[in-house]
Amino acid sequence: MEIHVNGLWRLRRLSLVPFAAAFLIVIVAGCGGSGSGDSTGESSPSAESSSPSAESSEPFTVVELAPLSGELQPLGEVEVTGAEAAAEDINSRGGILGREVNIKPEDSAGMASQAVSIVQSMISSGEKPDLVLPGAISSETVPILPLLNSANIWSLGWASSPLANDPESFPNYFGVSATGTEYARSLVSYLEGKEITRVAVVYPNNELGKTSLEAFEEIAEEAGIDVTAELVDPEALDVTPAMIKLRDSNPQALIAGGVIGPVAGVILKTRTKLGWQVPTIGDGAFCANNFGELVAPKDLDGVVCQVSDFEVEGNPRQQVPAFKDFLKGVLKRDKSPAFALQSYAIVWSALALAEAGAEKAKSTDVEDVTAAIESMKASEVPLWFATKKLNFSPTNHYPDYSENLIFVPAGPRKDGALSPGPAQ
Repeated sequence: MEIHVNGLWRLRRLSLVPFAAAFLIVIVAGCGGSGSGDSTGESSPSAESSSPSAESSEPFTVVELAPLSGELQPLGEVEVTGAEAAAEDINSRGGILGREVNIKPEDSAGMASQAVSIVQSMISSGEKPDLVLPGAISSETVPILPLLNSANIWSLGWASSPLANDPESFPNYFGVSATGTEYARSLVSYLEGKEITRVAVVYPNNELGKTSLEAFEEIAEEAGIDVTAELVDPEALDVTPAMIKLRDSNPQALIAGGVIGPVAGVILKTRTKLGWQVPTIGDGAFCANNFGELVAPKDLDGVVCQVSDFEVEGNPRQQVPAFKDFLKGVLKRDKSPAFALQSYAIVWSALALAEAGAEKAKSTDVEDVTAAIESMKASEVPLWFATKKLNFSPTNHYPDYSENLIFVPAGPRKDGALSPGPAQ
């Protein structure tokens, strides 16, 4: 594989646009195995109210580490919105084992050092929460998992680093997002179906881009797909040199991956400017941007997006009762969400799993809920809609998104859902 890095003009400040939190993470290859829990994931949220716990009548406290300041603040606010929407739904049905869910946001600023400091102070205070949502990105989550594990604190998150999906080291942590490996395998499978064996790839020159590229490269190599890559400045105003090099490699398709923010629009506009009509596939991160705010419709000609099925306007998954409750809760707090629905959904999914795990275990004891979730099916989680299957097990603490990642023509987003463009 050939890789070039281009030092390009930088914006003074990154202006974040809609993107999925599931991709604003350290994505690399090699996430866990699979288990036995499978289901359609189409259960109704109108489950019986949880019975009161004999342990406590105090609130069920959820500490949510989120970037509520700094460049990632918009993402942190979205995550808090998702948590509050889920908590309200759960509380309307009696809470978790009769305990009202109380969301307590803590500002990590998207920084590992600040996240670690918050957790250390929390543990030393002796006031342990019932659950921790450990940060927006893997560089926050992974460093605090050993602290949470040593303090025997339950945590649910969405870091896609394989270091997080390690039940032996972190038995009290479960993920609710897709893994980097799943996204890459889905993308390579799509290319194989189109008989594409030679691709050009553009990724941002940052941790997300490099690790996303690494995951894609490994699986593409296994499939015999030749990759020529360019890494561009994630705040670039001009990517013309990189795009010309990719065009000159004469690929059958262009992959735009891991790109978050205005530079996604710059890439598509440059493609149009060059008159390069190559078929283009955007990965989950790239396609979580709201193209309606970044580019003209002509810039989306020949562009296909990889997304979770429930994010696509009109997809049957949007008829699942749990999804309808989710969207209602989000729209109550954010009248016109510009962010991708996945950004809200992963936090909702974490609380959904917390409720179902405690209900199945009839306890909030960490060991009890861990054992309950490891054998859980999607049909046992009233608020779950993200995937048809869970496949948790003692050796895998991440859900199975393999049947829920799809490819549709690129388009703008409306109320967070992708409105597909004309068929390519």
